[in-house]
Amino acid sequence: MKLLQRWRQTSIHNQGLVLTGVLVAAGTIIYAAAAIVQIYIMNKNAKDSSAQVESLVGTTNEAIKAAVKASSESLNKSIDQNKDALGAALAQSKNSLEASIAQGKASMEASTAQSKTALDVSIEASRNDQRAWLSIGNLRVVKEPVIGEMFSVVYSISNSGKTPAMRATTKNQLSFAYGEPTAPDWNTINSISRSVIFPATLSRDISEDLPALQATTNVVNEYTNHRTKVYLRTRVDYSDVYGRPHWSEICSVHSFGDPADRWLNSCVVAGDVDTQQDSTRH
Repeated sequence: MKLLQRWRQTSIHNQGLVLTGVLVAAGTIIYAAAAIVQIYIMNKNAKDSSAQVESLVGTTNEAIKAAVKASSESLNKSIDQNKDALGAALAQSKNSLEASIAQGKASMEASTAQSKTALDVSIEASRNDQRAWLSIGNLRVVKEPVIGEMFSVVYSISNSGKTPAMRATTKNQLSFAYGEPTAPDWNTINSISRSVIFPATLSRDISEDLPALQATTNVVNEYTNHRTKVYLRTRVDYSDVYGRPHWSEICSVHSFGDPADRWLNSCVVAGDVDTQQDSTRH
């Protein structure tokens, strides 16, 4: 009551001031409440935004990690593929290089062998052109056989080649026979001379003798009655100046009454001369 009475007793001016103060206080309270609400809302929004940002950051980080992982795996895979491709390319290049080297080596060896063969052929042809060539000739009977006397036949060797014949040796088979004697094994017959024969020259006379003991009455009579003949088979062995061995061989026949230097090459197994492929035949 007192408060109401005082209010009534208060002047309108003061009442207006009080009401104004109350209204201002109420407005202040309302404003403060609104501000509090606004701050609350702002804090909540800020929290929500922060959570969203954190969520976005987390998502972004995960995405970045996933992208980095994927990129790393892709890069590693690409590196492995490139490494394999490079290894395959290197292996192929190595194989190709080795094949090329082998082919080049084979080609070079073939070319070298061909050149060597051509050179050997050229050298052989040159040596054959320059080599010594011995032949046996100038056969003659010293005198017709006489019973109880040594019977001799002489011959000489000529060199028609361009270089000396070295270490020339001769072997002979001299006999009276009804037919051509079997060709001898020259390895069993001793050589009777040894010399160097120069180009375009004749050797000294070489004599092959039948001992007097073999000039029996029967041997001489069979010969003089033309039932046997004198057979001389002669072989000369020699080397050319290049150290290659050669040989020449003849088989000649002489009949009683013929001139001393008349000898016929009428043997079935006749004379022969070496070839480069058959220079050591015996």
